[in-house]
Amino acid sequence: MSERGSRLGPEAFPQARGRLRGDPEPAAPGEASRVAGGGLSLIVVSYNTRELTRRCLGSATSVLAELGGEAWVVDNASQDGSADMVRAEFPQVRLIANANNVGFGTANNQAMRRATGRYFLLLNGDVELNVPAVKALLAALEGDAALALAGSCLVAPDGRVRPSVRRFPGPLQELLLRFRLFRLLPRRTRARVLLGEHALEGQAVEPDWVTGACVLVRREAFEATDGFDESIFMYGEELEWCARLRSAGWRIAYAPTARVLHVGRASSEPALGLRRLALSLEGDLRYLARYRGLLILLAFALMRALGLGFEMVLSFVTVDRPGMAAAAYQLREHLRLVPGYLGHPARPAPRETS
Repeated sequence: MSERGSRLGPEAFPQARGRLRGDPEPAAPGEASRVAGGGLSLIVVSYNTRELTRRCLGSATSVLAELGGEAWVVDNASQDGSADMVRAEFPQVRLIANANNVGFGTANNQAMRRATGRYFLLLNGDVELNVPAVKALLAALEGDAALALAGSCLVAPDGRVRPSVRRFPGPLQELLLRFRLFRLLPRRTRARVLLGEHALEGQAVEPDWVTGACVLVRREAFEATDGFDESIFMYGEELEWCARLRSAGWRIAYAPTARVLHVGRASSEPALGLRRLALSLEGDLRYLARYRGLLILLAFALMRALGLGFEMVLSFVTVDRPGMAAAAYQLREHLRLVPGYLGHPARPAPRETS
């Protein structure tokens, strides 16, 4: 992945570059600087994405040159020289080099506990920033003190918008998605109920949770909830934290005009393969067990099992062997995971004090 990264960047993505040109006009001069004014901490988690992280930091330091603030990198024991690259090329960036891969949530918590900003901008290493996007995120949180965090609009290299706003999982959503019943709904109703890939592009909505690739977090919200659950290594950590934030009275925002370039799954996709599907399944079950109760969990588990069975049959009829294999794998993992969450919801890990 690191060699592939050497060819990445806006100049390599003309479609994405065109979409990013649609960013809003900057905030009034002086206002954005006053809002950020050294109170912004950019936090990048890297894992074997040296070239992408280099480009991410290049864009991040350009943003900080205008808005002020600090930058942190938490490297999760990369084997491609990512930490050495940061030391050599970005000496102004504060580096936490972990001896082991501690996961996405834990790595972000490490930096948020040490960062000095009023706001934490959490970034994947495969994101490239721009000043208007950061101003849009800052404006969202500055405009509403009840907002814990704001998610951005993720633009893929081919110019498509990646889904980044989500609804919490539940039996209704599972029924509509797995059995393709969403096609019976009007477009706007479908978007409101499901979000995700069904969301209307550019629409300002209040999601249940947002993808963590580029998210601006209010310090007070982090301190009130202790950040990500560190028992979750990967997948589902944003879902769980947003659920906990909302349970504590905070709200979640989405800034559709905050458009950033996002390569997507640069570090996890090659290594995890189908395993990421199982991790995502477990994230849904964890949320339901903690926050929705046994009856909703049972209804969801049944609906998902039936839905995955339907997807297997549909893939068989359409001779979609990869689809059938993926559905069979998910059904097997789902049936394996469900018993462990019935009546025994895992709770968030306690916050470290050292």
